[in-house]
Amino acid sequence: MIADPDQISNLKTAKEIKAEALLSKSDFLSIAPSTIPEGFVAMSLEINTVSGVTWMLKEGDVVDIIGVLRPTEPGDKRGNVSKVQLQAIRVLAVDAPAPKKDKQIGTSEKGTITLLMTPEQAQKLMLVSTVGEYSLALRGSGDTAEHPINAISVPEVIDTPKTVVKKAASPQRIVVRSQLTVVEVK
Repeated sequence: MIADPDQISNLKTAKEIKAEALLSKSDFLSIAPSTIPEGFVAMSLEINTVSGVTWMLKEGDVVDIIGVLRPTEPGDKRGNVSKVQLQAIRVLAVDAPAPKKDKQIGTSEKGTITLLMTPEQAQKLMLVSTVGEYSLALRGSGDTAEHPINAISVPEVIDTPKTVVKKAASPQRIVVRSQLTVVEVK
């Protein structure tokens, strides 16, 4: 229940309120349009409260959105492709119950998360949600940098070569070689 009128002073009602009605937070819209910066939109998504970190999220957190897309062309040998679709997206609101300890394994509850993004990011996420699946990855406090991250396909996960470690002539130097990088440790 709401006891302090200041908690609702900037909120709009989600439905018509009768005179002298007892009010709770659910009677109000939690995000006022004035809280959305110009050039951005608020977009709500259905989330699964069991998989990922969804139940841990709170307003103000920053997440990456990872999409797993199914092949669109017949004969595409890559299979499903996983890619970080959007990075450093701010969480505006979360309406998701925490998982219950007594809940049967494998069952999940649905919730909603509202994110702040550009219209182009919202379009991309909408497309991912219709041709694949998405999951949220929680970032550390203050981490808002974007990083280049390559997509990965099923064959790449299965056929990733093992890293080869060889001792060099000097016992203090080790050369680590893999398909992607060469690192020298002195």
